[in-house]
Amino acid sequence: MSDADEAVIARCLRRSIDGAYFAGDEFHTLLGLHRHEMETIVDAWPDPPTEAPEGYANGHEAQHVAVNNVLNSLLGYPHGRSPATRIRRPSTSPCSSPCTS
Repeated sequence: MSDADEAVIARCLRRSIDGAYFAGDEFHTLLGLHRHEMETIVDAWPDPPTEAPEGYANGHEAQHVAVNNVLNSLLGYPHGRSPATRIRRPSTSPCSSPCTS
């Protein structure tokens, strides 16, 4: 991995903690780590943390999960909130001509 790649990932990890991207009550559910655990991973980056968060075999595993989940969640969460990706719901009212939404 290049230094530039490592820098981008470091910024994404940091923004997952400091930014307004993930609500406090959803952070662990979405990312698999608590904010303080993510902070430990960010502080050690690009090396894995020396201690593994609860539920992880080692720091490397936790780091892998953190990077994977942060990058995926930043790309696609919250789903359906931008006009370009908003899901159109079918109309529940009957119509005699083709319905458009």
